[in-house]
Amino acid sequence: IKSKRMHSLFSLTNRMPRLPSKRSISNTKGKNGAIEKVQQNENVNRELVKSIRKSLVENSDATKAKGMQKYMKSEMPFYGINVPQVRTTVNLCEKVNPPVNLQQVVSTSLLLWREAVHQEERCAARFLMFTKRAKELLDPTCFPPLEEMIVSGGWWDHMDDIATHPIGFLLKKYKEESEPIIRNWIHSENRWLRRTSVICQLSFKGETDLDLLKDAIEGNIEDPDFFLRKGIGWALREYAKTDADWVIEFVNEHDKLSPLSKKE
Repeated sequence: IKSKRMHSLFSLTNRMPRLPSKRSISNTKGKNGAIEKVQQNENVNRELVKSIRKSLVENSDATKAKGMQKYMKSEMPFYGINVPQVRTTVNLCEKVNPPVNLQQVVSTSLLLWREAVHQEERCAARFLMFTKRAKELLDPTCFPPLEEMIVSGGWWDHMDDIATHPIGFLLKKYKEESEPIIRNWIHSENRWLRRTSVICQLSFKGETDLDLLKDAIEGNIEDPDFFLRKGIGWALREYAKTDADWVIEFVNEHDKLSPLSKKE
C-alpha cells in the first residue's frame, strides 16, 4: 500500500477510519452535523421510512436474532430477519410510497442507514439504493453516500452487496466518471474500499476491464488483510469462468499472490 495517503475523488471525510477486526457500530454522524441535515431534509420520504421500520419490527424473530448477531460478529443487534425478506420488505414498501427523484432516494436511504439501531435497517437502506426504481435514477452523484455506507458499515455483508450491485452498475453505465473513483480506492487507507475496487466487476464477464482488474489486484497483492486476499481470489475465480487462460497466466506471473487468494 502506498505510504502517501490517498483519497477518493468524492471522499466524505478527511480521513478514513482504521477498522477493528470485530465489527463495531460506527458513528456515521459525519461533518457539520450531517445527520441532522438529513433529518431536516424535506426530500426524505418519511412514509417510506416509517413503513419499512414498522414491517421490520413486525417480522422480527428474537430466537434467530442472537444467532445472527453472533455469526456476523456485530455489536449492533439484529431483528432476526433473513436478507431476502428484508429485500422483499423494501420493494413492497417502496411500491406504496415510491421516491419521487434520486435526491429523495439518497436522503431516505441515508436516514435509514445513519439512524439504524438494527442491522436489518442498514440492509434495507442499501437495498433502497438499488431497487428497480432506484436503478432508473442512479448516477455518479451517488458515489458519496455509497462510499459512506461501505466505510461506516465496516463489514463484508454490506460492502460486498454495495460493491457488486450499485457500484458495479455505475462503473458499467458511467465508466468515464466512475473509473477514476474506483482507481483511487485501489490505494485507499480503508480496506473495504480497496476490496470494492477488486470485486466491483464480478458480474461483468466479457465486459470486464482487465486493466482495471489487474491494477486493483496488483495494488493490493501484498496486503496481508484476510478480506482483501479473499476478494482477490474471488475476482480471479469469477473471471476464470469467462477466460481461464488469462487467469492462469496472471497467477503464474504473480509469485506474490497469497496462498489464500490461490485457494479461493
